[in-house]
Parts: sequence; structure tokens; C-alpha cells
Amino acid sequence: MNEGVFLELLARGADASAFDEQVRLAAASGAGPDRLAELERLQGLALRTRALLERHERRESELSVLFETAQDLTRIGDVDRLLNAVVRRARRILAADVAYIALIDRARGDTYMRVTDGMASTPIRTTRLPIGVGLGGLVAQNGVPYATSNFWEDERLSHTEKVDHAVRSERIVAIVGVPLSVESDVIGVLYAADRHPREYQPEDIALLSSLAALSAVALDAANALEDARRAATELAASHAVADERARTLESIFEAHRRLTQTLLEGGGVGDVAAAIAEILDGDVAVLDAEGLTLWSSRPDTPEFTLAPADDSAVDAEGRTWSGVTVAARGVPLVRVLVDRADLDAVEHGVLERGATALALVLVLGRMALDEEARSREELVVDLLAGVPMDRLALRRRSERAGLMWGPSNIVLVVRSRDDERKRIRAAVVRWAPAGSVVAEYLQSTLVLLEGKDAGRAARTLAAHLRDGTLHTAVGGAGPIDDLSDLRSSYDEASRCAELLVALGREGGAELADLGLFGVLGVPEAADRAVEFVADALAPLIEYDDVHDGHLVETLTAYFVAERSRAKAAAALHVHVNTVGARLARVASLLGADWSEGARLLGIRMALELRPLLDTESRQPPTAR
Repeated sequence: MNEGVFLELLARGADASAFDEQVRLAAASGAGPDRLAELERLQGLALRTRALLERHERRESELSVLFETAQDLTRIGDVDRLLNAVVRRARRILAADVAYIALIDRARGDTYMRVTDGMASTPIRTTRLPIGVGLGGLVAQNGVPYATSNFWEDERLSHTEKVDHAVRSERIVAIVGVPLSVESDVIGVLYAADRHPREYQPEDIALLSSLAALSAVALDAANALEDARRAATELAASHAVADERARTLESIFEAHRRLTQTLLEGGGVGDVAAAIAEILDGDVAVLDAEGLTLWSSRPDTPEFTLAPADDSAVDAEGRTWSGVTVAARGVPLVRVLVDRADLDAVEHGVLERGATALALVLVLGRMALDEEARSREELVVDLLAGVPMDRLALRRRSERAGLMWGPSNIVLVVRSRDDERKRIRAAVVRWAPAGSVVAEYLQSTLVLLEGKDAGRAARTLAAHLRDGTLHTAVGGAGPIDDLSDLRSSYDEASRCAELLVALGREGGAELADLGLFGVLGVPEAADRAVEFVADALAPLIEYDDVHDGHLVETLTAYFVAERSRAKAAAALHVHVNTVGARLARVASLLGADWSEGARLLGIRMALELRPLLDTESRQPPTAR
């Protein structure tokens, strides 16, 4: 037998049985022991050479796979695509049933499944593995590879019910895991697993580790690329936002410049609001603090229902208007509305600046009006108080205060309870026409306004106050021929208000409206009236003071009840016999003719006048 036959077998890539066959044939042909020993030596060398060639071929194949993998990984910029490519390659080069990657969640202190290949069930894809638990937990904790031929029998591994359920659902038995590390920092675990017991060889673990090393570097690069892309996108978006904001600010600034110019040129509410309407190219309405429309660009003034939650409003046609309200120290000054349901940034900015400009116009105008009103009030109070003032001084002060009153002006005096004075004044100011004067003097509120019918004006003001739940007496006087006549007209209006209070009546009137009571309001008649009442009722008054007899009260109720004893008794809450007894006492004190003719008329008039002349009863009206 030629020794070169082993070389031929090596060249053909024959298997080990072919080498054994050559030794067997030599023994059958009668070769001696020495010859057979030499052949067996040559056979061993050939087999070792064959194994070495196979390892080189496998190593070359593995290196080729790693090289291809490295090339593939460098071409993948998407993280998810990269990880999916890694698990597919790991499963192929180890001929494993499944492969998967878990990444570490630093915030939660565990690992979570990111990608899988070859999985058949759901639980393992959604399982989170605490660091230190299971094979992957050990890899993540220690940063070194771990392999087990049987997950269920390996005492090195700690188990949890959730992890065991996930592994069991996939029927996994053998597992190998290697760390995904970037500069010694473990970021995840690369697994390969089989559904049968398997001893993973050192070269298997080394090959998987090499793939993990390549993958970790590529993953880090992909993450960096993704971060760079995201940063570039955010930067582009930021530039776009900055450009848009710059355009917005430029538009708002131009609107602000135009509104400011309108103010500098002395524009009022209408001028500023018209400028806003033109800039926004829409209908605009301006509302005061009470929601009343001060100005509208529409020919018909809209009626609005204001939204309680924001500054919007709905008109009578059901259209929604966007709005902006300007307030000072929590108190609304003005609300500006535009006929749009939604506003962009520029429109809202224009509306804000327009509302601010309008608030400024209103505040400045209000300040001027307040100053003028204070000057008028001071002049009126000085005139009533009798401050010395010649005709020239009076004219100059009148001109400065804008108080040029002529013969068509009247005076109203409002009497009320002291605790209502502030509310009364505020309500009177709201009611008083433009150019009127409202002042406080001697515990009453005084109003000077244009008009000729003082009684009608007094009744109108009293009705307005009553609608506001304020109970007052309003006296009127005038017209005034000259400011120098103010004091006498005030005295007359004041006496009228006092007479209403004394009569226990609310409402408004002038002395002429009160008939006989109005005449008695003249000071010269007051003394005569006092004497008249005293003469007519003195015996009854004296008896009541001494005996608490209620004779005046009973007689008054008797006349109010039209001389019906039963009705008078009901009004007084007494028995009818009591009324009869008291009337008998009246007859004994006043004489038997007290209920006849002129005597009866005089007694009835005295009973009507007595409350007017009783100073203790002259108090402001009370709320009813």
C-alpha cells in the first residue's frame, strides 16, 4: 500500500471512515505489525490534519460571517432595523432556535425585550427581567457571558414566576447570553436559545460575543446618528418657530405702532377701535366693565352674551366673537371683541394691544372727567356753604369746571339712611346724564342736571334707585335762573325730601306735588301748623302721655278705617269694645261735638299734619 493514499483522501475531503478502511485493507493483505503501526501513525496525522483544516475552514466561515455582519451593520442607520439584523444573524451563525436582544432600562433598574427572532409566543416579548434575575439578569449585572444547557436545572440561576412563565411558554431549554457593551458600559444582552438541551461550546460563545461587540458599536453609532437626526430636526423646527415668531412679532409691532400713532393724534375710543377693525379686517365691538357696548363697527349695535369661562361672547345671531379683557387690580376696564371664533398669534396680539390702547383712552378720559366732576362738586358745595365769591370769581370757576348753567336746570336732593349713602351716590352717578353734577352736602346727595320739570326728574330718579333696591325720598326744585339761585332751590328740594320722609313715603316729588303738605313745607307756615295741631289734639296727647291710653293712635286708625270700629279694631289688634271705650274717652276729653262739621275736619287735618311736625319722626325712609 502506498502511503500517499492518505494525502489523496485528504485532498478529496473524505470522512474518517475512509481512513479507517485503508488500515483495515492493509491488515487483510497480510501487512506486518511494523507496517500496520506506521500506517496507523500516518492515519492519525492525516486525521489531525483533516480536523485542523476543518477548524480553519470554520474559522474562515465565522470570520466571513462577522465581516459581512460588520459591513451590514455599518450600512444600517435605523436602531430597530439594526437590532433586528443582529438577532437574525445570531440565530443563523449559531443555528439556534431563537435569538433576541434585551436592553437595560436605567431608570427602572431592569431589562426589557426590544427585538426577537424565531419567537412563537407573546409573554417573553413583553417580559421585563430584573437585573440579577435569570441568566440575562446575571449577564446584565456582571457584564460577562453566561450559558446553560438546561435553564430549568441550572442552580446558578434565580427564578421568578413571571420569567419562568415566559420561558416555559416558548419551550426554551438551553440559553446563552453575552453582554452588549460600549466602553465597558453594559447596555443590553444578546441571547441565543434552543428548545432542547445543548452544550454551547467556547467557540459558540466567542462567536456570539464578537457579534455582540460589533453590534454594540454599531448600536451606539446608530443611537448617536438618531440623536443627531433628532437634534437636526429639532433645530430646523426651532429655526422655523423662530422665523414664525419673528414674523409674528413684526406684524404685532407694526399694529402697535399704528395704534400708538392713533393715540398720539388724540384719537378716542372710536378711532382706536376703527383702527383695530381695519387691521384685523373684521367687525369689532368695544364693551365697558358692565358689558354694555361702547362702540361697534357694525351699523346695528350687537347684543352679546358673555362667556363666563373666557373673554369670548356670542351675539344674537349665534356667532362666536373672540375677545380680550383688560383689567386693573382685578377690576375689568374694557373688553374688545372681534367676529372670529379662533384667532392666530398675530390676531390675538393685535387684539391685546388694541384693548390696552382702548383701556388707556378710557382711563385717561375717566381721569379728565373725574377731575372735572371734582371741580364742579367743589364749586357747588362752596355755593351752598355760602363761601364768599363775587360774580367774576364765580364765572371763572364755572368756566374751569365746565359748569355754565342757565335757566333750564333743576336741583334734586336725595335723602336716605346713612348706611346706604355710598350705594346711593354710585347709583345716582350711573343715572345722571352727561354734564350733570353729583355732590354730597349736609347728609344728603345733591344732583344738578339739565331740565325743566323737577317733579318728573325726582320721580324718575327715585324709580331708578328703587329698581336697585335702594329706598329713598327725592325732592326736586327749579328751574334755576342763575347759579346764585342754587342755595334757595337746594333748600326747597331738601324741604320736599324731608316732607316725604316725615310722611313715611318713598319716591320723588316737588313741593307743588304735595298740596297742603307742600305749603306747610314753607318755613313761615310751619309755626302756625304746630299751633294748630297742639290746639286740636292737646287733651288727647296729654292723656296718652300720662295714661298710655293710645287715644291718638286709635282715632287715627278709626279715620283710616272710614269710621268703622270693627276695621279699626282689626288694624289695632284689639277688641271692638276697646275701640268703643277709647272713642268714648275721646268724646269726654274733646266734647260731644268733636265728630261734627268743622270740628271733625279740624281734628282730622291735625292728625294728618302731626307726623310732619314731629321732629322725632323726620328720619330717612327705611327699606320695606
